[in-house]
Amino acid sequence: MMEPSKEAIAVRIARLNRQILGKVTGGGLSKLSKRTINREALLDALTVLYDECNDDPVKKSDDLVRAFVDKYRSTLAELRRTRVCLSDFEMIQTIGRGHFGEVHMVREKETGDVYALKTLRKEEARKRAVSAAEDERDVLAMANSPWIPKLQYAFQDTSHLYLVMELCLGGDLAGLLSRRNHPLSESDAAFYVAEIAHALKALHGMGYVHRDVKPHNIFLDRCGHVKLGDLGSCGRLSEGGCGAAAVVTADYVAPELLAAADCAARHTSACDYWSLGVVAFELVTLKRPFSSGDDDSVAQVLSNIQK
Repeated sequence: MMEPSKEAIAVRIARLNRQILGKVTGGGLSKLSKRTINREALLDALTVLYDECNDDPVKKSDDLVRAFVDKYRSTLAELRRTRVCLSDFEMIQTIGRGHFGEVHMVREKETGDVYALKTLRKEEARKRAVSAAEDERDVLAMANSPWIPKLQYAFQDTSHLYLVMELCLGGDLAGLLSRRNHPLSESDAAFYVAEIAHALKALHGMGYVHRDVKPHNIFLDRCGHVKLGDLGSCGRLSEGGCGAAAVVTADYVAPELLAAADCAARHTSACDYWSLGVVAFELVTLKRPFSSGDDDSVAQVLSNIQK
């Protein structure tokens, strides 16, 4: 028998609601609460349970299971009709490819609204740790910052995870640099560096470190302002720092993070500011300070840093 609680029922229910809703304080810029039970997870669990119970051999073996299936049949049918799914969107074009999936420009069929749809293969997500995909979704969902793209919807099917996000019509900083024959002026570079610094401050304030800050992951909205994107390499910060990232881009990454790829070394949010420094150098020179090309190995970049 459970021990009687010393808290009032209303207090316990309020805490339970916070767990389910994943509430944060401080306008979304304070650290995210520890893993919460969100509505989508509960609906997924209910759907899986129903499908398992709806299997004929299971239903025939237990009258209570059959009663459960009969009771919730219409509820599950309505649930499947109302939840977001891939067929709600029309694919316009592919706008990016990464280590674990693709990003598409899509249009919601009923409203005509245009979004960025990031697809993540579940098999790949399991290889790199499901928590990474969950962290990306959580940061996007809980962020209340002009520097981080807004998450509109998150859903899944049997093979993929999907994130429907605000579309950054200005492309990314890498595209901006590729279209130029000469570096940015110091004042233009300072504008982007300052906005990226604000974005990093917002992310760090939520208790995460980005770990893959580079021009390809710095998006621009229709007015040219920065949005810090591709949060799939984010790590949750703790008092002891953060562990190794699954995938990093050697050209931009701090030496302690490069070293952490091969050992149990920890790192802090300071590694993002190293990457910002590399980006700043590239903005005013169109060169990277510690690499000579896109194919430089981690060992080569580390060697160049130590020279």
